[in-house]
Amino acid sequence: LRMRARPDVSHWLGHDLITGPAAEAAARRYGGKTIIIHHMDYIAYQNLGGGRGSQTVDNQRRQIALFEAADFAFGVGARLAKNARYLGAKHAQTIVPGFPEIMIPSDRKSDSLRAIIAGRFDEKSEPVKQVDLVVNAFGRAIREAGTLVPSLSAPSLTLLGVEAERAAKMERAATSKAGRSVNLVPASFNTDPKAFATHCSRANLAI
Repeated sequence: LRMRARPDVSHWLGHDLITGPAAEAAARRYGGKTIIIHHMDYIAYQNLGGGRGSQTVDNQRRQIALFEAADFAFGVGARLAKNARYLGAKHAQTIVPGFPEIMIPSDRKSDSLRAIIAGRFDEKSEPVKQVDLVVNAFGRAIREAGTLVPSLSAPSLTLLGVEAERAAKMERAATSKAGRSVNLVPASFNTDPKAFATHCSRANLAI
């Protein structure tokens, strides 16, 4: 750790196995307590595509050591908060993910459903990401509630991180589920956080 001693720092915050070990090392070296945010339940998904069993088991072993030593823990959502306790966290609370209200101006919301999903949704990651499930559910919602819910009369689903060729297959599947044309808007993944925030602030549903 390339930092000077910080006796004024009371808590070190780490993101799971990404920066959690660094937070733990800083607390040992400079004092203070650790807060670890649980974001990835490796045993639940990492080996879904096969071939990563040893890595999955090793990651869980490292997580158990990390969360047993943590002074406080948070889970991104209730399921991960519960899993943090399963991994050995003494105190684990839930973080509700989302954007502050200030980022979603009320005068810029649409009356129609404007849903968005973002990620690197290549074919190889489908067992983990399951973007096909989202698209099919979107089509089914239109079929079952399209005449009852006004916002579903002309909805759209923006797919950030889906190749155009794969999106065309998804659109056919969603259309089949919906029983009518479905507006899917595929776009490449954008790593610019400001651009991502702009997209999300105009949506009224993030999946």
